[in-house]
This record gives sequence, structure tokens and C-alpha cells, in this order.
Amino acid sequence: MRVVLVIPWADGPAAMIFSKRQACALLEAGVAVETFFLASRTSPVMLVRERNRFRRLVRDFSPDIVHAQFGTVTALFCATSTGLPLVITFCGSDLNPYPSPNRCRQWVAHFFSQLAALRAHRIICVSKQLQSRLWWRRERAVILPFGPDTASFYPGPQDEARQRLGWSQRQYVVLFNGGRSRQVKRLDLAQAAVE
Repeated sequence: MRVVLVIPWADGPAAMIFSKRQACALLEAGVAVETFFLASRTSPVMLVRERNRFRRLVRDFSPDIVHAQFGTVTALFCATSTGLPLVITFCGSDLNPYPSPNRCRQWVAHFFSQLAALRAHRIICVSKQLQSRLWWRRERAVILPFGPDTASFYPGPQDEARQRLGWSQRQYVVLFNGGRSRQVKRLDLAQAAVE
């Protein structure tokens, strides 16, 4: 099995980490994987260049499947750039509403997700709620939540974990994985909960 994973480009090693880990897991399972980081989702000129680069990769690698690791422009890019079987993983804001000052942009992004779903051979939704937001092809969707990396995260005594991390035994610790997407992940709600 040969798979091209198409991942929206994001700065930093932790960006789209779940997709990068999925690529590693597929490699470990014996799947031949090429990762294509889509350099732009907003520039028409860059998208044309990316389409040419993507088509060269597909020609040279000869995959069995293209897997879009997000909806919106990423999935539509895949749906319109090749006739190969397409799998799309919807992760959240690609189908879910979110607070945004630009409602039109949000609607267009969601519409692109829905259009791409029409071309998908299979769809992965990380939650039942996402599956329910599909306008079409729900029967092609499976629910497969992203799981934790069990090599890094596993049950154990809290005091030992705190000691390994150099944290006080009495200190409250709150982790927030929102990055720069504060509008979507709602850092303000996390801060209010801590207060």
C-alpha cells in the first residue's frame, strides 16, 4: 500500500503533530508513505504551483491512496488535483462552526469541505458530531478519534510524574494546547476556568 498524506503547512514542529504521528504509525505498519505539506491555502498563485508539485509527487511515487489530513482547502485541493481514491480526515473547525470575525470565510471553508466530501472514497471524522455535520456521504464516514501517543502518555503515579518534570507536588498545573488559534480553541475559556 502506498499513501500520500497531504497536510496543511503550519509553522513549528508541533503543528499538525497528529498528522505527522499518523504518517509515522503508517510507516511502522509497513505502509509506504510520502508526506506532502501544502505550502499555502490562501494564495491562488501558490496553489497552482503546489498543484504542479503535488502532481509530480503523485507521478513519481505512484500512490494507491491520497489522504487529505484536513478539510477546507486542503481536501478540495486533493479532490481536484488527482483522480486517485481519496480519504479525508475531518478534524474540527473544517466542519464545526467557530467564533470568527469573518463569517464569509468560515462559510466558504466549510463549503469547500462539503464539496471535497462528494469526491471522497472514505471519510474519517474524529467525532460523531463532525460526522453529523456532513451534508453528503455520511455513509462513507467512520468515526476514528485521534488517540494519545501511548509511548509518551501512560498511567502512573502522579507524584513520580511531577518529580520527573521538576514540578512541585502542590502546584496546580493546567495545560492548554491552543497555539495561535485562540478564536477556535478559546484560550479565554481556559483562563476563566483556571480563575
